[in-house]
Amino acid sequence: MSDIHDLLIGELLKRSPTTPPAPSEWNGSIFEPIWELEIDERGAIGESIVASVLTESGCDIDYEPNKTGHGKDYDLISNGVRIEIKTACMGKNKPTFQHENINKNSHWDGIILLDIAPNKIYLVCETHSQVPWDDLHRRKDSIYYKWDISRNFHENNKNEIKSTSDFFAKYNKMEESIGEQIISL
Repeated sequence: MSDIHDLLIGELLKRSPTTPPAPSEWNGSIFEPIWELEIDERGAIGESIVASVLTESGCDIDYEPNKTGHGKDYDLISNGVRIEIKTACMGKNKPTFQHENINKNSHWDGIILLDIAPNKIYLVCETHSQVPWDDLHRRKDSIYYKWDISRNFHENNKNEIKSTSDFFAKYNKMEESIGEQIISL
């Protein structure tokens, strides 16, 4: 299996910078180039990495990278499981990751939060029913939620991933849990 850091760096090298250099702890960091991209480009990188890792791990993937927007319920299907993917970078001033526009009413089975810090990658994989909806911030007059996660949360829950094998182990637990939920229905 390939190194997840190499996948991210490869994706970054394919894109052109569009914003000024990153501040603070990001300066000189391994993943600094991601700060030079627009938020949608960061999301596209996350989706591409997830699709690559799952394909490499032998999953049957249905992924159309050019389909985006608020009307779309999920980003890809893996082994029949509909997956929403949210990619976030650690903030400039606070060590948190903000995942925007999560729709509780969308028809996805699981969500992958791919969080990029200056020198680390974190991963959270949850089934739709495991998302802590009551703890998330709901946008006023909107169906969308925002899920903020701190670096401390990631560190305390051992969410750092260093390889595609680490990624797939976390993902596989979610997929198995979704399978168990479907069987119990």
